[in-house]
Amino acid sequence: MTPDQAKKRIAGIFKKFAAASKAHAQGALAGNLAAGKLYEAWVLAHVIQDLTLTEKLKVSFISTSKTLRFKSSPGPINASYPHFDVFSNGILIGKIWTDVSFQSLSSVKARNLTPATLGETHELDIVMCLPNSSGYPQYTEILIGVECKHWKVDVKGMLRQMLGVRRELSLLSRPRPTNFKHWPRSRVPAEPPSCLLFYSVNPGAAKDWQVPGDYFGIDFMHLPII
Repeated sequence: MTPDQAKKRIAGIFKKFAAASKAHAQGALAGNLAAGKLYEAWVLAHVIQDLTLTEKLKVSFISTSKTLRFKSSPGPINASYPHFDVFSNGILIGKIWTDVSFQSLSSVKARNLTPATLGETHELDIVMCLPNSSGYPQYTEILIGVECKHWKVDVKGMLRQMLGVRRELSLLSRPRPTNFKHWPRSRVPAEPPSCLLFYSVNPGAAKDWQVPGDYFGIDFMHLPII
């Protein structure tokens, strides 16, 4: 699939499953996108599709612009960028943002009111936060965290990175109910019970990382652009 074909498919999903207007859907992803950002958008579209079809939630595209602009670097929630509102039975339960850094468990436990050093925040490519989250959302405000890799990953290095992200999102616990009934997970062995997903074009991650993923509550997904 060419980049233009992928953009068309992504825009179609935004229109169908995120209540995007025709102008927003067609204008989304305009211009040249780096391969990594295009893959991030591809994953975002499938996350929205799964929340709609499998979890039976309603997702709405929120933007004052016709262009879905992806941030070039991680940082706090920025309301000037487009995002997606997520509703359950008419109640707003979360917002989806891209390239957001969250305040880690260690930073919050150290009683830091705001993160002051680079080690106190960690980026996620896609996050679903509580509706009132702002700035650097705390680890307790993350409902879903998603990391995306469009190239063949350093298998052990990336696995260690994801295990580290899980540790800064939550503590290992008995399986606990998440905010979801079916997708991404209804229960996860973590407290707080956030869902953490890793998408890659490399099928090896989904196959070879299953044991630590199951134990710590991380879903490793193979999702090529096809």
